[in-house]
Amino acid sequence: MKLFQLHESVTLNHHQRYILLQVKLAATPTLAFDQTSRSEADVRSREMLAVLGLIRRSEATNEVQLTSDGEQALINYGLIDEHGEVTEVAQELLDSHQS
Repeated sequence: MKLFQLHESVTLNHHQRYILLQVKLAATPTLAFDQTSRSEADVRSREMLAVLGLIRRSEATNEVQLTSDGEQALINYGLIDEHGEVTEVAQELLDSHQS
């Protein structure tokens, strides 16, 4: 049984969704780590996503990668479509963190 299946009833908060999306959009796993290390809230969200099995992180190499469960969570939340493209909902989430 996958870890994500154990946590299907868990609802990701706004910031956790944003961090998951940042991992997806980062050009490299190292950039994903950097982009999810900017604040204490970022790090806490990243750690919870790792506990849930939605991302894999390596402190030794400072890398973060999306898992297949993380990819499915992005689809389930309407942040990416079935082709992996960012949706309007995702763009609104990204824009809300720019202001």
